[in-house]
Amino acid sequence: MFFITTYENENGLHFSVKNLKDEIIFKSVDHNTQNQCLNAIDSFKINSAMDKRYIREQQDDAPFFYLKAGNGKIIGQSKSFRDNNLMEQEIKSLQQKQKLIK
Repeated sequence: MFFITTYENENGLHFSVKNLKDEIIFKSVDHNTQNQCLNAIDSFKINSAMDKRYIREQQDDAPFFYLKAGNGKIIGQSKSFRDNNLMEQEIKSLQQKQKLIK
């Protein structure tokens, strides 16, 4: 299971997705209003089930992913992983358990 928490900072509101180990594995882009942030959470729940929405990248030998909505906008970005296997395991887990996200 995963948990979503919302935060407010100087750039606006964003949400993070934590796993059971309380690690933040995904952070959304910033939003200007609470309503935009809540809509983005709904979009995350829908799009995280679809493999084609994950954009896999690598920076300094550390893989990470973006999640895009159906309209092409980036919902947010994952943390950096040690290797591709760990990233793919996390993606698979999100895809399978996205309905359990609270």
